Amino acid sequence: MCKIAGSVLGIKHGITFSKNLSKSRRGIRRKVIKSSVKKINNVPKVVTLETRIKLSSRTRGVSVKVFDGSNLINEYTTITSAAKHLGIDKKIISRILNTGISYDNYIYKFEIKDLRV
Repeated sequence: MCKIAGSVLGIKHGITFSKNLSKSRRGIRRKVIKSSVKKINNVPKVVTLETRIKLSSRTRGVSVKVFDGSNLINEYTTITSAAKHLGIDKKIISRILNTGISYDNYIYKFEIKDLRV
């Protein structure tokens, strides 16, 4: 019996109740109510050359060396330039940097340069 009418607080259900509740809820997706308010921002973001220089001076650069076995294939100054030349996404090279797992037959060596002021 519930101590407070309409409240199941403090009630302990048995295993059969939990199993039946689980079976009854299978296949039901809960509806997500999306907000009807949409933000519209048509103002283009302008990044000046001065801002780009300030941003690049704060970040650190990563140079990438790509080896085929023991032979150096090429050396790149940034992850982005290496990704463009190799024809892969820069996220893949970043993942190789973080995990150390290579997805192809190349060996990648990274050198982190701290360019922050």
